[in-house]
Amino acid sequence: MIQWNPDAQRVFDLHCEEQRAVLLAAGADPDEVFGDWRALVETRAAAAGETEVQVARVQTELAKLAEALGAFAASRQEASAPLAASARPAWRVWFRRGVTLLLWLLGVALPLGVLVFELIAGFCAELLFDPMPTWLHTLLIALVPAANAWALWAAAGRCQPRPTLRILNGMAVGIAAFYALQFAIITPFAAVAILYFGIGLVPLAPLLSLWAAIVLRFRLLRLPAESRTQFPGLWRTALPAFLLLLVLTVPRLAIIRYTPDIESPDRAVQIRAVRILRAVGDRDQLLRQCYRPLETFDLFAMLVGHPFWLGGANGISRDTAQAAYYRVTGTPYNAVPPPRVKGFRGQELLNADWFDPALGSDRIAARIKNLALAQSRLDGRVDAASGIAYLEWTLEFRNTSPVQREARALIELPPGGVVSRVTLWINDEPREAAFGGRSQTRQAYQEVAVQQRRDPVLVTTAGPDRVLVQCFPVPVDGTIKTRIGITAPLTVLMATGAEAMLRLPALVEQNFGVAANVQTTVWLESDVPASASAGLSSSVGEDNVTLRGKLAADSSAGAAHLALPMAIPYPPRVAKDERLPDRQAILQTLKLPETTPSLPAALALVVDGSALMKSRAATIQALLAAIPPETRLYCVVAGDDAIATEGLPGARSLRFVGGCDNGPALALAAEWAATHDYAPILWLHAAQPLQSTELEALRQAVDFSRGKLVIHSVQFGPGVDLITEKMADLRVVRPLPVVEATATDILDALRDPGATWQRALVADADVPADASEGSSHIVRLWAADEIGQLSASYRKGGTTDAVKMARTFQLVTPVSGAVVLETAAQYAAHDLTPADDTTTPGIVPEPGTLGLLLLGGSALWAMRRRRRR
Repeated sequence: MIQWNPDAQRVFDLHCEEQRAVLLAAGADPDEVFGDWRALVETRAAAAGETEVQVARVQTELAKLAEALGAFAASRQEASAPLAASARPAWRVWFRRGVTLLLWLLGVALPLGVLVFELIAGFCAELLFDPMPTWLHTLLIALVPAANAWALWAAAGRCQPRPTLRILNGMAVGIAAFYALQFAIITPFAAVAILYFGIGLVPLAPLLSLWAAIVLRFRLLRLPAESRTQFPGLWRTALPAFLLLLVLTVPRLAIIRYTPDIESPDRAVQIRAVRILRAVGDRDQLLRQCYRPLETFDLFAMLVGHPFWLGGANGISRDTAQAAYYRVTGTPYNAVPPPRVKGFRGQELLNADWFDPALGSDRIAARIKNLALAQSRLDGRVDAASGIAYLEWTLEFRNTSPVQREARALIELPPGGVVSRVTLWINDEPREAAFGGRSQTRQAYQEVAVQQRRDPVLVTTAGPDRVLVQCFPVPVDGTIKTRIGITAPLTVLMATGAEAMLRLPALVEQNFGVAANVQTTVWLESDVPASASAGLSSSVGEDNVTLRGKLAADSSAGAAHLALPMAIPYPPRVAKDERLPDRQAILQTLKLPETTPSLPAALALVVDGSALMKSRAATIQALLAAIPPETRLYCVVAGDDAIATEGLPGARSLRFVGGCDNGPALALAAEWAATHDYAPILWLHAAQPLQSTELEALRQAVDFSRGKLVIHSVQFGPGVDLITEKMADLRVVRPLPVVEATATDILDALRDPGATWQRALVADADVPADASEGSSHIVRLWAADEIGQLSASYRKGGTTDAVKMARTFQLVTPVSGAVVLETAAQYAAHDLTPADDTTTPGIVPEPGTLGLLLLGGSALWAMRRRRRR
């Protein structure tokens, strides 16, 4: 008997076990067949003269057997196929064809059509949630109909199923299962929604595609055995695709889960939420929520969010999203372009949403597409002899959107400036504003503009040296034109330098764009030579100096400055006005500093730790290095947590990340300053769009400082400052007059407060003999100072008197506003009276009282002489 090599025996036994299931399916006895194969191998080996069966002999004979068996099986299958087909019932044939057609419709045509529809129309993204926030999501969804189509083609025998197909089929199952779960909450209602324009097919498409992919999986498994020897398991292909989509959804789920915690009363919860959102949050998704609240209509969002059945709110409000976006990125949401709903479509959310949520409010909010500044001109006259400048800024807005729009702009005035004139063109005719109480004018604007949609304009203050201008409605395919008159004192930077500065007004924030090639055309006249920043050129005439040029009109441009010579010592000026008491006038003098310029003995420095301040890190380091050691320094860095240090701060504390609430840092600095006789606070910061949670603590420290506390503010870059705006009634935050905002300029302005203007109501008999006649704008600035004193928080009943004075002298102050209405009936309904043309300022130099008397006397003398003739 011939012997078997052990390796040959193992190869033979392994092959037999592999064929056992095939033989059983064919109805044969496997052990009997294996015995015949063994005898065949031994016979062939003996015939070849071999004494032992080797591995090579076994492999050769088994290969011949496999080839013979394959040919036999193919012939049997070919012979039996017509018989099986003829034996199969006709209804089963038609049923299989119907299922195949259904698989083409629900597994290929439906998901492909829904994908194209969503890319073009964005139905789900705008009404429910965005299923394709990135192109990777889009490619994965497109894989489902592609894999199903390939599987149908292979199951029909028209192509050889490859391992790639089996992998793609498993991935299609995982992708469809993920989106079926995501739409699970909406699926029960989708069948009903099909009755309405077929929109229910969108949420049903993932579930139907999942069914199709699973059915095709079973069809592929029923293919001949040689076609599925390498078919991978379902979980090995479906689970990775499912987990990949889940990982891609984590940034969006983080937005849903942690954004509401931004407004938590627990500060630790706030900080944790901010840091998580900075690490993994989808910033583009968060920006979208600033324009359109996110509704948690998908299963994953409800699981991780604050579901309504647990007392949570279903969705994130615009205000919460806007605060979160600033805390996470450090940039106000309206300082960046509006997001795109879908990259393929190129639509903008704000353009799709015609409703302006800030209409008629005191917020600038987001920039509105197709609303632009069409024309801008700045005219003015500088009276250096009187220390006064009067400027008129004319703005024209154009609206090309299909709905009426409101133009809103935050304007920074020259230091100490006040709005003394507001004009609106109605039917190409200029109409002057009525001045009244702040709430009175806003109510009139909201009723006439927002409700009746007529043609008013409103101007109110928005903190020190800032005003908010609102115009509504800007008509469809039309324009609206308004003019703002500004009375401002010249700022004397250094008493010994005999130089004055005038900062021109500029946009700080706006909700409109600037049309192409539009710049602010400037034409200023001065009674003394003046040097200006880039963009303006001067020419000397016979009676005055003219400055002309063009400046950028957008808020990102910053403000231009003029430098003018100032006579020191300044001769007193006197100004009269018919609205003053009889035989009284306003005397203006310039008070020079009595002490040598120096830094205070104690100084509190508050540094904004927001990301926008990162570009100013070198300036801050230079400023810290220039503070002398004899000045006691208390530094507070306003980060996620306020970090306070005595002396210079450590390098690690000056980290500029995200957006920070400066309220807590200012409150700490105010508490420290309250322990000193005089310790001003120097606050270096960027835009402050957050409603600070620590303002009451800061106000408390101000109240108990008994007038000693002062906060010198230096803002880098444009943007709203809500902290200063909300503290305006206390008059404790004072913008530091600097030109370039360098470390040297800041310290010089802090060290030397410069000369201060003093204006007082005096009797005609008390006017000094050396006083010269000055501009009537001196009276307006005196009135603005008096209104500030009357409206101080400690003056009982002073607000009423302050509003009355503001109406008399036609000024926009913290207690008053200016509004232009369209008809006399509208003015009467709100107890308002338009400004008198005789008391409205203008660019043409206003004659003094003596000049008016001489002019009137000359006219009477001429009339009498003509009568005598």
